[in-house]
Amino acid sequence: SLPIRPGDWRDLMAEIPLRNYEFHLSFLDVVGLAGFPFEALFGVSANNPKFSVHAPDYLDAYRLLDPFSEDRETRQKSLGLLESVGDFALELAQRQGSAVTVVSSLSQFSGSRDNFFGRVAELFTEINKPGVRFSLQWLPPYAWYFGGSFPLNLVNSGADLEPIKQEEIPITLDTSHLLMGVHAGRY
Repeated sequence: SLPIRPGDWRDLMAEIPLRNYEFHLSFLDVVGLAGFPFEALFGVSANNPKFSVHAPDYLDAYRLLDPFSEDRETRQKSLGLLESVGDFALELAQRQGSAVTVVSSLSQFSGSRDNFFGRVAELFTEINKPGVRFSLQWLPPYAWYFGGSFPLNLVNSGADLEPIKQEEIPITLDTSHLLMGVHAGRY
């Protein structure tokens, strides 16, 4: 899927007529989704496009999305943001007539690795909607959060495969992230 944003989708879809696009949202994009012109979106291409959605990595300019945070405000705002993204994806699913995957980069967790995957499975069960399926994104060993190199220790190593399978968590494989993990010796 070609990543597009709510502010540039019209130009990109006209210039690069594909079948698959992914709305890669920022936290500011989510605020502006009310009143999104869905009718125009599905009228711009003759290719009968299909969409996926990438939830924001950031909750705001200072915090990562973290629905498991020990900080109540961060947790509640993260859950609210995921709910809004799910509502947008639901509208896309209804209009395109097929399910929409919401890709989520969940990289923060203060508990054990084993508990993380159980909590993700519970979260996705709670926030999935008919026609909307949340998915974990395979992450790189180092993320470019806040303009720097931020080490990540979840959803990016061979040790994560078994709990992902056991919990039946949908996973979206980012091949560039996978290759970075291979080069970092994570497999």
